Amino acid sequence: MRKTVFSVIIPLFIVLAIAPAQSQQVVITPSDDSWIAGLGSVELKGNNARLGICPVAQYWIYLKFDLSELSGGAIADAELRLVRIDGSRPEEISLYHIPDDNWSEATLNGPNRPAPQTLEPSEAITIGIEKPAYDAWHSPDLAAVAQMELDGDGVLTLMLREDPGSTFDVRHFYSKEGAGNQDQTPRLVITQAPDAGDGETLADAWSLASVANGVKPSFDFGPDGAIHVMAMTEETNGLVWYARADSILGPWNPLTVATGYFYGPGDIRVAPNGDAHLAWHDHDLQNPSHIIVSPEGGLRIPPIDTPSSHDGWDNSLAIDANGGVHQASVFPSQFGAVECLQYGFFDGANWTYERNVPNSGRFMYGLNTSIAIDGMGRPHIAYCESTGWTTDGDLKYAVKTQQGWQVSSVVTGGARGRFPTLALDHWDRPHIAWLDLDDGAPTKATVRYGVLNSDQWEIEDVDRLENVALGFGDARKSTSLALDNESRPHIAYSDKRTVRYATKPFAEWQRTTVLESPEDRYHSLVVMRLDDDQAPAIVFWEPAQELSGLVRMARMNAPASGVNDWSVYK
Repeated sequence: MRKTVFSVIIPLFIVLAIAPAQSQQVVITPSDDSWIAGLGSVELKGNNARLGICPVAQYWIYLKFDLSELSGGAIADAELRLVRIDGSRPEEISLYHIPDDNWSEATLNGPNRPAPQTLEPSEAITIGIEKPAYDAWHSPDLAAVAQMELDGDGVLTLMLREDPGSTFDVRHFYSKEGAGNQDQTPRLVITQAPDAGDGETLADAWSLASVANGVKPSFDFGPDGAIHVMAMTEETNGLVWYARADSILGPWNPLTVATGYFYGPGDIRVAPNGDAHLAWHDHDLQNPSHIIVSPEGGLRIPPIDTPSSHDGWDNSLAIDANGGVHQASVFPSQFGAVECLQYGFFDGANWTYERNVPNSGRFMYGLNTSIAIDGMGRPHIAYCESTGWTTDGDLKYAVKTQQGWQVSSVVTGGARGRFPTLALDHWDRPHIAWLDLDDGAPTKATVRYGVLNSDQWEIEDVDRLENVALGFGDARKSTSLALDNESRPHIAYSDKRTVRYATKPFAEWQRTTVLESPEDRYHSLVVMRLDDDQAPAIVFWEPAQELSGLVRMARMNAPASGVNDWSVYK
């Protein structure tokens, strides 16, 4: 069963001037560790083999860390690890930041403990988390105080205590003097995003940031211009997270909205009332999933039940003018479906789901769907009808009219129509961008764009990609299309070594290499939206050491002279 929780537990990644190559982990042991045997006790415990905590006797642990060995980029995550010898319930032990570092384990006692000497429970950074073989304290706030001290005097003091109570409940942890090995030693495990210097380049007029640990992300702009991001960890005991910030500079404080066994790519769309709608595939329930996050942070989980089918893959969302939510997904050929396109509608209270769109054909999951809603509230969906990554298959276009679903082919003949993305213009004409793989060379592809004009698809080449990688961990949304207020196309696209952007303000395409790496780096997934200034932002992800992945975002700085100045795109 899926569990839903409210907790900020995802590592926070601070914005970087140039994004990191890979996160790196540093382990720091304390220069001083001790505990006090009561607020009035003058006993010295600096040489003890154990560190003690007790609420009624007011045993408090103090730890000091020298952060000077850290170098490179910002602190992405910080976790304090202590190994418990006896006692239980680590979640009752709170962690506090002590700004005063002027203390020593050789002289620390109750009366001379560093300021602030008395702390309220509300001032705690976080509480303990029990993990196999040790207890952990792990939160974005801990990363924030570590970063603050790194930028300051380079010394971090932490204090642990159980908040005052009436129970004489003593718990002990290994001190650095009593630890039998490094795994028992108190330690601060810090994940840093290192400085760039690996050859990655960023285009002029673009800003770059890292958001959080995760894979297969999506994002949208809210009605107030805020950025809403979702991603997940594709693990048996994984999660989906959601974060909101006013700019790519953050601060990003991801909220875990669901835990379970999930698959992406996900999608997110923000309604005019500020509700964020998130979609992904629930592998436990074998259904599409949908969660609504209100502007206040509340969650609603309207269930989608499609019994006796392992469906709901490759979800994409659209919101109509009345606030209705539309979702396209796939009931894959891998699980026996013959008509594999699915369509759902959420009226604000309940979902209705068409499990098999007639005449949609037989195809796999993994090649993406894209949905848009016209002025009459009708869904338009683009998808690829192929049963394999490089198997011949067509780019398909489906629209639901009063007569039912009308399905047609956009391009045919070869491995066509991979990862399509769809948008509608002022006249409700469909525009689609996609990849056509080279015959016999599936690592190479042409980015193509088409618009349906007078019942004919007008198709043109946009650009080339030379390092395409197909597979469940790689290309899943390699193109992303948006139309600006003048119905001009903007397309983001990616392979393993580049993230690119193209727009056609006039007769010719203007192309920009947003990011480029000399080595395979990017996972060929891009989601692009336009902000209120019609400037693009792109979210994508890449591998990260010790993490499931790293979600990053690039955003073009808005033209200073207004939206009609297109010189910035050249």
